[in-house]
Amino acid sequence: MKSWTTKEGTEIYRILSLPANVYLVRNEGRQLLVDTSTKLFYRTLRKRLDKFSFGNGESDCLVLTHTHYDHCQNVAAVKEETACRIIVSKEAEEAVATGYTPPPAGTMPLTRLLISVGKRTANKNFAYRPFKADDMVTKEYRLFDNDNIKIIPTPGHSADSMSIIVDNEIALVGDAMFGIFISSIYPPFCDDTAEMLKSWAKLTDTGCTLFLPGHGSPISLPRLLSQYQKHNR
Repeated sequence: MKSWTTKEGTEIYRILSLPANVYLVRNEGRQLLVDTSTKLFYRTLRKRLDKFSFGNGESDCLVLTHTHYDHCQNVAAVKEETACRIIVSKEAEEAVATGYTPPPAGTMPLTRLLISVGKRTANKNFAYRPFKADDMVTKEYRLFDNDNIKIIPTPGHSADSMSIIVDNEIALVGDAMFGIFISSIYPPFCDDTAEMLKSWAKLTDTGCTLFLPGHGSPISLPRLLSQYQKHNR
């Protein structure tokens, strides 16, 4: 289980890596679950959450970087089995009530084709159990009454995309960038590329030097800056 510790002592664990990364952030006895993966991996997720006794603390919460099915299909189940507070973007209000967030657009010929084919069975393949959020974020949102852990909106991949900034050192960025390609962090799926680039710029201003994506491996600040300069020409 891959883990990182900030200079301030906050611990971050990657507790699942397929089909999307799921992270657990631990700070002074308080815990933050970031995303939940798909229902196929719920049993594994549940075992790993039990290992950390997630959901037993009054301040434990679950934040979604966005509400595409591969990040949120287990939210309803986690809520049923724990007392955690659920936090999503206000932009996702209608989607989580219906259990369906439209898939993002493709950014290249192959992914545009995949989305076109996938939309024919979208309600079946991209759906999730509806759930009710406890808090909906519209702007910067501080967690645990702590100045060092906060949520910031980072739209682009989807309108409801958010990132979690930990100790101004490590950012959990969902699908704002991808860590699965050798030569690029550019998302293969994205609804608004101009907004995504603005979000990249916002993330470079946080002071973070490491970015943990929803898919793939960590991304360094120099790599993000290089990609930003390339795509923002």
